[in-house]
Amino acid sequence: MKPMRWISLVPVIALLALLGCRTSDELVIELRAEGELDPEAYPTLAVQDFAYGGEIEFGLMAAERVRDRISAGGRFAVVRELEMADPSAPLFDLAGDDLDAALARTREAGAAVLVTGKVVFSRRNAQDYAERLAESYDVEESESPSMAWGRSWEADARRTGTVYVLEISVRAYDAATGEVVWRRTSSERVETSSTNRTPTRSELMGVFNSLVQPVVEDLRLGLEPHLRAETRYVVP
Repeated sequence: MKPMRWISLVPVIALLALLGCRTSDELVIELRAEGELDPEAYPTLAVQDFAYGGEIEFGLMAAERVRDRISAGGRFAVVRELEMADPSAPLFDLAGDDLDAALARTREAGAAVLVTGKVVFSRRNAQDYAERLAESYDVEESESPSMAWGRSWEADARRTGTVYVLEISVRAYDAATGEVVWRRTSSERVETSSTNRTPTRSELMGVFNSLVQPVVEDLRLGLEPHLRAETRYVVP
C-alpha cells in the first residue's frame, strides 16, 4: 500500500474506532449534523414576541415568520406565544427581574425553553454603510455582523446605491436555570443602484422578501436537528 493512500485512510479508521464495527461484510456509518438545541432535552418551547427596530413593520413581519417556522418545524412543541409586557423594552438581552418574569411565564405555560429574539431591517446610503463597516471593524465590535463582513466587503469601492440589511438574532433560555442554551445571529444584505428617489413600498417589500427567506432558513437549519445522507463503507 502506498504511503499516501494509507494516510488518506487514517480519518476513516479513526471514525470506525469511535463508532464501533459491525460483524458483517458491510459497515454502516451514519454521519449526523445535529442542531444545538436537543428536542429530547427541551421538547417544549414558549416563543416570546421578538424585539425589533429599524423599519418597524418589516421587523414585526420577520419576527412572525421566524415564530411560524419554529412552530411548523415539527421538532419542538410550541406551547404558547408569550406577549411582551412592554413592547418598547429591549427584551433580547434579558437580565435580572425581566428575565425572571419571562422565565416564570414560560414555566407557567408548561414550556422547558423560552425563545426570544431581535429583528432589524434597515436601509442606508452605501457610502455611509461602507464607512460604518470600516469603523466597526476598527473598534472590533465582536457582536456586530459587520465584523464578519469587514474583510470580505471591499468597502471603499462601494460608494453609490442603497444597502438593505436584515439581521435576526435568536436566543433560547432554559426555563429552569435561565441559562442561554442556544443562540444564532443570521443576516443578509443586498445592494441596489438607486439613490435618486425614495423606494416605493412594493419595492421595499420585494427587497424584504428576498432577504427574509434565506435568513429564516438558516435559523431553521441551526435550530432543528437533521441528518445528513448515510455513508456506507463496504469491507471485502
